[in-house]
Amino acid sequence: LCRIVQFAKEEMKANVSCIIGHSKGTAAVLKYASEHDTEDQETKYVNLAGYYYGGLRGWLVGHSSHSVVQKIQHGRVLTIHGDNDYNVAVAHAHKFDEALPSENHRLEIIKGADHY
Repeated sequence: LCRIVQFAKEEMKANVSCIIGHSKGTAAVLKYASEHDTEDQETKYVNLAGYYYGGLRGWLVGHSSHSVVQKIQHGRVLTIHGDNDYNVAVAHAHKFDEALPSENHRLEIIKGADHY
């Protein structure tokens, strides 16, 4: 993801203002956010029905979701999750909501929406 964003900015002269991850793809987006978190950051991140991995069941080289989101202090994150999602329980969205700083996170639960 880092190389894709870098290519978009440098080669395409694009303003990358939002990065979206769906389901397991949210892990890459939030890991990117945690590694590029600065006070002057303008990029927004969207977590669509993302998995919240905890403890020893970590992802992306052993990182748990909790250890990654704790590093996001400035980036704005929007979590969107359907309450009818049978692939990733809506409880995952609530775990992200608890872990991210409230001033930088917004949780939207969509009534009747599924995973896709």
